Amino acid sequence: FTCPYGTVPEGPTVVACHAGGLVYSGKCRAAECDRYAASELLPADAINDCGAETSHGDACDFNCNYGLSHVGRLVCDMGAWVEEEATRCIPACEVVPGASNFGKAEKFIGYAEGFRASSTGARRLKYNEGAMYRVYCQQPRVPSNVDVISAEEYICTNSSFVRMLTGNDASNSADLSCVDVPCELRQHPQGRYICSLNGRSVNLGETESALLVPMGSVCRLQCPIVGEDPAPGGLEYHCVYTRDASTTDFEYPGGGDLPVMAVAKILRKLPDPETGVASFYDGAEQICQTITCNLPSTLGGAPAAM
Repeated sequence: FTCPYGTVPEGPTVVACHAGGLVYSGKCRAAECDRYAASELLPADAINDCGAETSHGDACDFNCNYGLSHVGRLVCDMGAWVEEEATRCIPACEVVPGASNFGKAEKFIGYAEGFRASSTGARRLKYNEGAMYRVYCQQPRVPSNVDVISAEEYICTNSSFVRMLTGNDASNSADLSCVDVPCELRQHPQGRYICSLNGRSVNLGETESALLVPMGSVCRLQCPIVGEDPAPGGLEYHCVYTRDASTTDFEYPGGGDLPVMAVAKILRKLPDPETGVASFYDGAEQICQTITCNLPSTLGGAPAAM
């Protein structure tokens, strides 16, 4: 009488001859490992956390002290603990590459198969072996080329985060780049907009219904017909981030982190002719208007004639 691999006999096993044939009696149960015996194979800094389930095929979970990360795997094999992978306590991962870059954010997405979360025992954030993180563009910013790469994924391996190449083309090693979304500016029926960014002219993208203005740009209306000027004069169109689509008098400072709900929008500003300080303008739409000149009066006060 024999039991299948992974099990051992339980109770008496009898083979008897009955009516010209052999009759087998007995039971088989799963082979079990002593959970405490696993400590002999673990590193000195390890914490035995095998748990109650220590039957054949079960793994012994363990953690590490002092902010260290656990590596390796013990498996119960026919009543004895076997190192499927050498068990070690190594320094934990700390900094997710690229996550601190402007416009990016990080998100914990779990642990690789065979690893699980455990406390590192340190105040500063540390990540155990097998921890996986995704670095992505923090809204409202977007990837510069979403067709090529929309996020970066990293896995904690041997005390440092290593980039995982994912997607349709696993050989693609392009770095994630996050950019500001443009503002939509409705095309003017009479004139055209001239835009600049940091004192330099910028080219505008186009959709069927609007111009796409780069974030931070300032635009001004230009009338194409000689003898016409925009009215009101001096009005500027600023591409900024603001609270929502209906806001007309608030903008977030450029170059920093933004609320997720921030939207890119054109805000109109009218500089003061004396101080040059621009204030938000919520008046009538700008139009192209014929320039008119008032003739000077004569010495007698009557209007001059041409």
